[in-house]
Amino acid sequence: DLRGRACVALKITRTHLDTCPRQNDGCGVCDDLDQPFRLIRDLPTLDVSGKDTGRYLAAGAAEVLWLIVDPAHMGAGVRAALDAVPRDAILVAEGNSFKDHVTGDTLTAMAMTDGLEMKDSARHVIDRVDVFVGNDATGADSSNGTPWVEAHQAANWIVERLDALTD
Repeated sequence: DLRGRACVALKITRTHLDTCPRQNDGCGVCDDLDQPFRLIRDLPTLDVSGKDTGRYLAAGAAEVLWLIVDPAHMGAGVRAALDAVPRDAILVAEGNSFKDHVTGDTLTAMAMTDGLEMKDSARHVIDRVDVFVGNDATGADSSNGTPWVEAHQAANWIVERLDALTD
C-alpha cells in the first residue's frame, strides 16, 4: 500500500524455443504452454517462498500476477495483464520487455547487483530506465544522468515521482 493505493506485482516470464535462458533446462515453466500466454492469479501457485512471486506477496503486494508468454505474443499478454489490474492500483512489473508494450506515464527502475552480467534484454531498455536500484552503486552506469537509489529508498523515490506525475 503506497499512500492508500494498492500495489499489484506482475512477474513476466517469456518462453523459449530451445535452450533455457535461465540455465536450468527442465524447469517446466514453458513446457505446457499451449496458448499464446497464460496469466496466473492462483495464490497457492504464486505464494512460494524463495520465488519472486512469493517475495512480492511477502513484501506486501495486494495481488500478484504471473504472465507466462510466448515472445511473439508479448503485446497481447501485457494487455491482458493490464486489464486485470485495478484502475487505481500501482503496478510493479518485472520484465525488461514490459516497457515495449505500454504507453502513457510509466516509471522504470532497474535493479542492479554488483558482479552480475547484464542480460541482453536489460541492455535493450537501459536507455529508458528512470532509476537504478540496488545496494551498491558501483554496478550502475549513471553516465547518462540516471539516478541511483539504495533498495530501501526505492519506494519513497517511486512515491515522489508518482506524486509529480499526478500533480
